Amino acid sequence: MQLIVSDTHSPSFNLATEEYVLTERHDDVLFFYINAKSVIIGRNQNAYAEVNVPFCKQEGIDVIRRLSGGGAVYHDEGNINFCFITRKEEKPLDGQWLSLIQASLETIGIHTSQGKRKELYLRDKKITGTALHITAERQLFHGTLLYDVRLQNLIAALTPATNMTGKAVQSVRSNVTNMLSLHPSSPTTPEFLSQLISFFAGYYAIQPMALSSSEKEQITQLQEKRYETWEWNWAQSPKSTRKQTVMWEEKSYALEIGIERGVMVSLSDNCPEPLQALLLGNRANQLFE
Repeated sequence: MQLIVSDTHSPSFNLATEEYVLTERHDDVLFFYINAKSVIIGRNQNAYAEVNVPFCKQEGIDVIRRLSGGGAVYHDEGNINFCFITRKEEKPLDGQWLSLIQASLETIGIHTSQGKRKELYLRDKKITGTALHITAERQLFHGTLLYDVRLQNLIAALTPATNMTGKAVQSVRSNVTNMLSLHPSSPTTPEFLSQLISFFAGYYAIQPMALSSSEKEQITQLQEKRYETWEWNWAQSPKSTRKQTVMWEEKSYALEIGIERGVMVSLSDNCPEPLQALLLGNRANQLFE
């Protein structure tokens, strides 16, 4: 096992790093990182249905799609992300890895319980959500650790309008809490991460290592090609229908808008033709601008 700790808070770079390690490296890796404020949606989710888009635009919260399935999660500098990437086994090791995370928290005095969806609970409130991605030869298991997250932002960013219909995977909503809430005088998030790193460095008898310059260049290319593009983060959303009131020429129209690959492709019959010409064929993001 190799231990890598990211030196950046860029969510797009860190997600690109996960994919790079999964597809381009052949060793087992435990990767820790802390992202700037962002919403990370599952591979098969509808971004418009999972995210409070106006709030995220207002607060400068990036919306990025990851490789793995599962639900949408909120990240900021009070959240720690872990990612185990190993060769593929006959049976996924996600339960074993999550137990290791539990053991590391135990050494810090934080006692958790596992849920049915491979999540962790602290006093009946969720602190960890996880997801798994498997290729022909490799597997990736990653998750969050809510330590000192701005919970008001988490709730607002992950509370979208309920006027979307479609077949995308929907998030399962849970009551969440911060680990810091139990021990207000506890270390800062970086200090807490250092404690986790120390545990795993001792467990695997290794020291943290850095990505090489060549690896960072390749990850940056992947970041720009995939994780920073509208085509990946928004156009990958499954086909859906959105009910939206649109103001146009001082009148309001309650429209049903068909969205496919992130683009408005159909409008209800009550939409005036000039307004249809403005909307059809354009990105659905326009609805929030």
